[in-house]
Amino acid sequence: MRLLLPLIIVLFLASCNDKTPDVSEIKIDLPVERYDKLIYAIDSNNTAEGLKKVYTQQPAFTNAFIAQVLQLHQPYNDTSKVLQEAMKNFLTHTQQLKDSVWQKFDADKEWTKGIAESLRYVKYYFPQYKIPKIIAFVGDLTGREILIQEGLAIGLDYYMGKDFSYYLIPEVQTQIPSYLSRRFSLEYLPANCMQAVVDDLYPDTSFSKPLIEQMVEKGKRFFVLNKFLPKTNDTLKFQYSKEQLDWCYKNEKDIWKFFLDGDLLYSTDPSTNNFVSEGPSTQGMPQESPGNIGLFVGWRIVQKYIEKHPDMTIQQLMKTESKVIFNESKYRPS
Repeated sequence: MRLLLPLIIVLFLASCNDKTPDVSEIKIDLPVERYDKLIYAIDSNNTAEGLKKVYTQQPAFTNAFIAQVLQLHQPYNDTSKVLQEAMKNFLTHTQQLKDSVWQKFDADKEWTKGIAESLRYVKYYFPQYKIPKIIAFVGDLTGREILIQEGLAIGLDYYMGKDFSYYLIPEVQTQIPSYLSRRFSLEYLPANCMQAVVDDLYPDTSFSKPLIEQMVEKGKRFFVLNKFLPKTNDTLKFQYSKEQLDWCYKNEKDIWKFFLDGDLLYSTDPSTNNFVSEGPSTQGMPQESPGNIGLFVGWRIVQKYIEKHPDMTIQQLMKTESKVIFNESKYRPS
C-alpha cells in the first residue's frame, strides 16, 4: 500500500559490522501536516469546491489519496463527477472513524518521536537522504504508509490499537483479518515507516527470481532495517508475534529441511509466493509458524554472510547478488 518515488541519494560507506552509532547530535526536523484536517473540512454537499482547495494546498498527496484511498484510476480533475461522488461517500462513511482517530492523535503529542529517532540513523548511514515531512491522513484502512517526493504519508487509522472497535466490525475483519489487525498499534509505527524508507532506497525487484533469491533479498533489506531500528524489538521488525519468532529459532533446522526436502529453493513457481508474503501461518508448516517465513530464513543467511565479511559496507552488501550471498554464507542450520 505504498506509492514510492525514487530519490537521488549518496550512500554512506559504513561497515555492516559497526556497533550502534551515537546519533544524539543528529538533528531531525520532522514537521507534521494533517491532511485529514483538510479533507474533513470539505462540505460533503460541495465536494468540488472543497477538493479544489485541498488540491491547491497539497497537490501531490491529493493524487496519491485519490489513487490509494479512493481507489480511482485518475488524477485530480476539478470537473470529475466520479471523483466528487467518491469523496462525498468517503466523508459520509468515515465520520465516526475520523472522530476516534482525532480523539487519540490530537491528545498524543509524542506519536512521531519514534519515527524521528529512527530517522537519525537513516541520516547517519545515508547523509544525503532527504528526510521527509509527515503527512497524516485517515484512509479507511486503504493506505498505511505512502511515500511520495514531498513526504511520508501515514494512515493514522492503522494505529488505533488492536482492540479498537472498528477493527472488530465483521465487514472490516473480512477484509483485514485479526492476524494483521493485531499489529495496528503505535508500537509498530517506526518499523513500518522505516520499511517504507528501505523500500525507497532499495526497491525489491526479485519477485520473479528463484525462491532462495527472493528470501535473501528480503534478508538484505531486513539488515538495513535493523540499522535504522537498532533498539527496536525484533518482533516489531519481523512483524511476527513473540511466540512465532521463538518458534522460528527453535525450529530453524526443520524450517530449512522443509525447503530442501520440498526442492523449493530454486523454484520460480508462483505458488512459492506463500513463503515470502503475509499470512496467519506458513502453508505446509505447523500453525505455530508465522507467515512470510522466508524473511526469517533470508535474514539468517545474510547474518552468516556478514560474519564472513565483517568489513563489508551496507552499500556493498546491497549490491551483492543474492545467489552469491547464499553460496558464500554456507548456511546450514544445525
